[in-house]
Amino acid sequence: MRPTPLPPGCADAEPLATPPKPAPKRMVKAADLAREMGEWLAETGIEPGERLGDRAGLAGEWVVSESTMREAVRLLEAAGVVEQRVGVGGGVFFNPREAGVVAQALTWSARLRRAEYAELLEALADVEALIAARAARSASPEQIRRCEEAARATSTLSDPGSADTHFHDVLADCAGNRVLALLRRALEEAVAAQAAQMRAAGSREARDPDHVTYSHAHIVDAVREKDAAEAARRVRRHLRVPLQSQDGQEVAG
Repeated sequence: MRPTPLPPGCADAEPLATPPKPAPKRMVKAADLAREMGEWLAETGIEPGERLGDRAGLAGEWVVSESTMREAVRLLEAAGVVEQRVGVGGGVFFNPREAGVVAQALTWSARLRRAEYAELLEALADVEALIAARAARSASPEQIRRCEEAARATSTLSDPGSADTHFHDVLADCAGNRVLALLRRALEEAVAAQAAQMRAAGSREARDPDHVTYSHAHIVDAVREKDAAEAARRVRRHLRVPLQSQDGQEVAG
């Protein structure tokens, strides 16, 4: 409850308390704020999926205008760093998905005819070959065991596509290079998007699930034997599976 002021001129009169002025907003560009927030996310070790707050609250914490925070969050979302969710429990969440952003760019390049399906597949084969060679040179016995388990799972899981992705993710972990792993996932997503579009137009994929299972085991054999050149060769052969049109003619690969 606000105190009753004493009459003016009273000896005991004290100045009326005035509310504190709000802190002045920082004059910072949205791009600079996005960079600061990215550095903060890296330093604090926040786990993916954690809620950072809502835009208004974040603007207050970072002492910037809501419009600046709105643009900074938009930039971070476009870069695949955060995600905005609406509704109850919504807000800004830390949700890194760099591979998805790169895959979208590659997919649009293909749609704009700036990249062909065969080029995407070739780039994926090149990256996968590098990964397989690195895995053969550096994988530990435990990592090789995980590759063996992933290869066996290909024949037991109900979704061969997911099993194939899982195997190559495990192989990428063995290679020990996160940039190669990110590029692999982005290229795989872009290739899958283009393949789906081509299947919708009447093409079909000539890959046999049994061949995939055999290929995975064959790749693991080369990794176990620490034969980098052979591991790379087997991965390339594994990925050289063309899409075919309905009349059986090869489309790309």
